[in-house]
Amino acid sequence: MDKNKFYIAIIVFIVVFGSVFAIKTFTPKSTITVIDPEQSSEEIVAPPSEDTDPTPVTPSENTHPLLGTEWSWVKTTYMNGADTVPVAGKFVIKFGNDKMLNSTTDCNSLFSKFIVDDEILSIGPIGATKMACSGETLEAKYTQELGRATSHVIKGDELRINLYKDTGTMIFVRH
Repeated sequence: MDKNKFYIAIIVFIVVFGSVFAIKTFTPKSTITVIDPEQSSEEIVAPPSEDTDPTPVTPSENTHPLLGTEWSWVKTTYMNGADTVPVAGKFVIKFGNDKMLNSTTDCNSLFSKFIVDDEILSIGPIGATKMACSGETLEAKYTQELGRATSHVIKGDELRINLYKDTGTMIFVRH
């Protein structure tokens, strides 16, 4: 595993298993500062590399292609070949320029903060309105899958959100 993939794996691990809201700065040479909702800030120091550019890399504000977009969930395809297909148009997700996510479901509305840096995507914690839902709903499955996001790819009018441990891919089309 090359060193950059190792650092990305560390970031994904922190985002998935920690209560992380934002990566404040990233310098491939040495330090990642993580802001925790419990008001503590931890620094994780990675060993310096000889082939690392010493210039700090910071995410550009509001220039990521996911920001300010709206998508409709088409299906989730799982590693075992199964699919979950929602009712068309019921699940619409909006990625705000303020890094807030809002989504409608087949019953309630969801909201969350999200982190996006290149292809890395982390969503959570996710909140929801609490209306009583009649009949079967895919809301719980949809919410759980969004919370398991680790990365994404946008190709034209399609957004693919990859789930933790490559267990599946959520597929969306531009709304």
